Amino acid sequence: MATLAGWVGMAMLQGSSIPALLDSLSGSADLPPLSMACLTWSGLTLYLWNAINQRNTLYIVGNCIGLTLNSIIIGLLLLSVITIGSINSSVIPLL
Repeated sequence: MATLAGWVGMAMLQGSSIPALLDSLSGSADLPPLSMACLTWSGLTLYLWNAINQRNTLYIVGNCIGLTLNSIIIGLLLLSVITIGSINSSVIPLL
């Protein structure tokens, strides 16, 4: 039962970011700051490394999904920088 709870929890956690990502793709939601997206991506990468080392399938799958979704957000942020032509600190605050 605990294993099932882990998988359901991972699906709920990862699924909670999908509506915001879809809203961002349609232009009806603001993206997070680039610094936050990069720090999240870095943290997920380290978590994935640890999960692979421990051979924890649940965390490996969850971190891969999180990295994929976060990579899309970083791509959208970088695309907005290219589209705007310069970094606008009100749109993409840096560290």
